[in-house]
Amino acid sequence: MRGLLVRRVVRPLTTDRAAPLRFAGVLDGHTLNLHGTLPMSFRSAHSATVVLRRGRVEHCTPVRLRPRPGGPPAFDAAVLLGAEMDGVPVGHGPWRMALAVHSRRGVHLLRLLPAEGPAADYNGPTGPVNACQRTGRRYRVGSSLLGYARLVVARPLPRAEVDRVEVRHHGIAVCFHGVGDTGGAPDEIPAALLVRGEAAIACPAPEFTGQDGVLRFEVPLGSIRPAGRRTEAWDFYVRWGGESGRPLRLGRRLHDVSDPRGVFAIRPTVVSDRRGGLVRVHLYYTDRGSLRMACTRLADDADTA
Repeated sequence: MRGLLVRRVVRPLTTDRAAPLRFAGVLDGHTLNLHGTLPMSFRSAHSATVVLRRGRVEHCTPVRLRPRPGGPPAFDAAVLLGAEMDGVPVGHGPWRMALAVHSRRGVHLLRLLPAEGPAADYNGPTGPVNACQRTGRRYRVGSSLLGYARLVVARPLPRAEVDRVEVRHHGIAVCFHGVGDTGGAPDEIPAALLVRGEAAIACPAPEFTGQDGVLRFEVPLGSIRPAGRRTEAWDFYVRWGGESGRPLRLGRRLHDVSDPRGVFAIRPTVVSDRRGGLVRVHLYYTDRGSLRMACTRLADDADTA
């Protein structure tokens, strides 16, 4: 009902007071991309800026205008979001979006109308993602009750994000950092766990790497020996705040890669367990982005005797 009201009432009434968007979205987790055209009455526009406003706070970013033969200019804007990214310091909540257009008639503030039709189909190596990889803050382009475009900024969800996995001949190490309210202080050392069903193995205490908030722990491969020849899968968890803290699955979710299992692939390795047997270890990411380790005991003297 609201969509019908917007199409039949709001859009016709704002023909000369609003700019229609052809595309609006956050493509890399922290850059707002806008593409649209100015109304016909602004054919003489020579510059414009995107205005993000919430209450009395206002942020402006320059827009690139592109002339169109026989019609009003098109505009392209890329707004870097977040003070941590050296961008616009937008706080949490909804932000109204507008376009300040400069022409011979002066400066006019135009509201932005959301793009109509299906979303763009992305078949490349990357795609749109609405969460910042560094901060976890989430961005969404939506519409107000009257049908105008707005940017909604949401707090980051608690996550444990993998930075990198180090695979060497003598073992494996995982580097990670916390995102959002993990339940512990930023400088607190969490506990790292390997979990398979109801069984759990505690990893050595993580250590700070020297990078901002990044911790590193060694995977105790010598403690893992599958009972039989079948493969056993272990999941990674980290927990801040001691035994009462909430365990978080360790993984990679804040990225714009279309094929994370292929791009973030980790080569298998063979290690020797504490009994002298060989175990094939393969770390990989599940479809949901969680880090998982598959262990398979290889044939040894006891098996062939």
